[in-house]
Amino acid sequence: MMNEVTLLDPPQLDRLLGNVDPEDMPDTVDELKTMHERLEQSPGQQYHSLFNDLSRSKQMLDDNYADLINAFDHFENNPGTWMADDEEQAQNALMDFTRKLHNYLAMCLSLRDHTYRVKDKLDRDDLDEQYSATMDELDLVPPASFIIKLRNYMQHRRIPVVTGRTSTHAVSGGPTERTAKILFDKTELLEWDGWDTASHEVLDELDDEFQIRSVIENYHATLTEFYHWLSEYLSELHTDEIEERDELVIKMAKKQEELFPGINEDFLNEEQS
Repeated sequence: MMNEVTLLDPPQLDRLLGNVDPEDMPDTVDELKTMHERLEQSPGQQYHSLFNDLSRSKQMLDDNYADLINAFDHFENNPGTWMADDEEQAQNALMDFTRKLHNYLAMCLSLRDHTYRVKDKLDRDDLDEQYSATMDELDLVPPASFIIKLRNYMQHRRIPVVTGRTSTHAVSGGPTERTAKILFDKTELLEWDGWDTASHEVLDELDDEFQIRSVIENYHATLTEFYHWLSEYLSELHTDEIEERDELVIKMAKKQEELFPGINEDFLNEEQS
């Protein structure tokens, strides 16, 4: 995918060149405005924008995932925070974890819906077939369903009972260490009738008290593999249109460089390397 480039639209050009006498206006300006109109109307630009927006949604999910994993790490590496002698501190920490979990689950749903909108807009049978085949190949349907249903559970029923538990054990005959983990109660989750067949494939394999971290880590790793495939596949479907768009963008960047030296110097150097 092409590197980021600064492209000035016609209003921006007018503002930047507002003090230039029209008779002295370089021909490059009109050429750029014409190119910008061509770019906006090109199929390649529509695909580029569509795929970039989807990529940004995935990045937002990755950011929420990093926040959630940091919350897990903080809990597991600082078990003293969760000791029962400071119940208020422990509850505040658990609520912070729950908030980050909710943010992650909500973004999973947003990314799924965004992906469906892209598929619907492209409306291609070959994409639909390959999409389903890859989901099956990665065995992504059950964990994806579980994640979305867990989000619905939290949104429409209740926040799950989250237990913070610490334990003490000796390490290689040396001093004892305390470890911590966050547990979910499967029995409580099963009281809800909103789970579907696919999500039950995950639930049925979990212990009565289970660590949600491993479920999320496995899901996110597989999801990332899926979106890597999807990004490459979408680009391959529309290679000609996107390449035509990219060629036009490079021409525009060079024209802008004539007017505003340095504005796209890094971009052009990278494209030429």
